[in-house]
Amino acid sequence: MTDFYGAECPSSPTYIDNQACIAMAKMPVFSEKQKHIPIRVCHLCECCSNKMNELHPIGTRFEVADIGTKALPEPAFVMHRNVLLALTTCKELQGM
Repeated sequence: MTDFYGAECPSSPTYIDNQACIAMAKMPVFSEKQKHIPIRVCHLCECCSNKMNELHPIGTRFEVADIGTKALPEPAFVMHRNVLLALTTCKELQGM
């Protein structure tokens, strides 16, 4: 992305329904109880500290990843499909 945007690369918004994940990504160091955290979470922390990613909370019913993991009723499926097809945004779903 820095090749395309140059030195001022905008951060990518990432919507997550897990408040604990957002808190851990913003935490500068891990505690003794978090030794089991995999490397990909450490990479996410690094991306957040470098301002490459912005983590935003989102309600569980608006989590777009559910479209690939659950059988959804038709209204929820259509809502998630519209986000994936860029017909609407996550901000518009939540009324932000």
